[in-house]
Amino acid sequence: MAKHKLFPYQEQGVDFMAKVHGGILLADAPGLGKTCQVSTLAARQSLWPMLIVCPASLKGNWQRELKMWAGADSLVIEGKSLATLPDDLPPAVIVNYDILYDQRPLLGRYQWKCIAFDEIHNLSNRTSNRTKAAKYLSRMTTKVIGMSGTPVMNRPADFWPILNIIRPELFPSWQAYATRYCDPRKTHWGWEYKGAKNLEELHEKIKPFMLRRLKEDVLDLPEKKMIVIPLHLDDRSELDAAEEDFLGWLAQNTKYGSVSSAQRAEAVTRLGVLLRLTSRLKARAVVDWSRKFFRDNPKEKLILFAVHTQMVDVLKRRILPEQNVVVIDGSTPTKKRQGIVDRFQTDPQCKLMVANIKAAGVGLTLTAASTIANAEMWWTPAVMAQGADRVHRIGQKEDCDIYYLVVPETVEERICQAIQTKQQVANSIIDGRQAATMPVLDLLLSKTGGLLSGKARPNKAKG
Repeated sequence: MAKHKLFPYQEQGVDFMAKVHGGILLADAPGLGKTCQVSTLAARQSLWPMLIVCPASLKGNWQRELKMWAGADSLVIEGKSLATLPDDLPPAVIVNYDILYDQRPLLGRYQWKCIAFDEIHNLSNRTSNRTKAAKYLSRMTTKVIGMSGTPVMNRPADFWPILNIIRPELFPSWQAYATRYCDPRKTHWGWEYKGAKNLEELHEKIKPFMLRRLKEDVLDLPEKKMIVIPLHLDDRSELDAAEEDFLGWLAQNTKYGSVSSAQRAEAVTRLGVLLRLTSRLKARAVVDWSRKFFRDNPKEKLILFAVHTQMVDVLKRRILPEQNVVVIDGSTPTKKRQGIVDRFQTDPQCKLMVANIKAAGVGLTLTAASTIANAEMWWTPAVMAQGADRVHRIGQKEDCDIYYLVVPETVEERICQAIQTKQQVANSIIDGRQAATMPVLDLLLSKTGGLLSGKARPNKAKG
């Protein structure tokens, strides 16, 4: 059994889960220790054999936590080729989302006493193979635990697959859920479910089986400040021309409330091209800001989050000498990530981590730094929040500064505003807060399109 002691709020979390019959959503904010709570629950209730489904980058962490908190051995499944399990099955089996569908014939042979889906927001696409596999397996156990500090990634539609897996008896029908909570709208191309309504009712409906604590509720953590830094470009002509071209296309091909799926897809593609260009053109300004940070704070560590490979490549080469930098991106082998984290956490000479925000934004503790700079913006607020919580978590002793490095008067700045509205919708479901209910993609398109007229340049917009 574990020699370590849970915090009082974690003990309360274990007690809550022990008393709930059926599926559970453990939605504690990132950094509060969901893994240790679930591991402790499994040990106390003997929930073996247990299947854990998680991102590939967290499989090693789950092995360590199960051993630490439950004294339990575990087996990790690797690769898409159908695995074989030993006759003497260990208490826990760990598999990642990317291979879940391929391994479902094997995993479906066992009577799991509990299935835990860590970072369950990875199942927000109701038509994906991984979600279908998760639904199939979840019907074979009486105890499903969903874990995520950010279970609603964008809008209520993303939440239904998760609720259907955890509580199929309460949320059996996508159509009924979508009609009640997704503010369906008829367009020329059919029905869309991109909105939000009745969010207070939805929040009340999930409260009996959801446990949600924020850091400010249970921990005496240092302050976390969000700071937007406007970046200056020496020559904006190429970017301004590309933005005008994009916005001109948008004005001609879209109308608010009447945008086809094909037009949306084309808009996203064109926007992606524009953001890659923005990334290339702002890279030098990001480097300059980062160098100044180290000149002003020579003893501090810094985490730089980026989206595009080209940005990661520039930042890792041009800010500090190679021996002072570590990198985590999509090409970093899963087995090497913890070693990289350990070096950043313990080596005083390792000053800079450059990371892809999707590759390093979940499951890692990076409290050796108290400063994050987001060199680029991801469209989903939950991803941005997860990134910030790598430093603002248990073990942090310093105030945390989260910087957003943004080029003013650009579509990138509008995306920042759209992300804020998306976050309001997510908060209203999970935390019961009031929120705007305008469909979030329409919000992005309409606000972006409004730039073309010259009457609503981002730096001049009111409110």
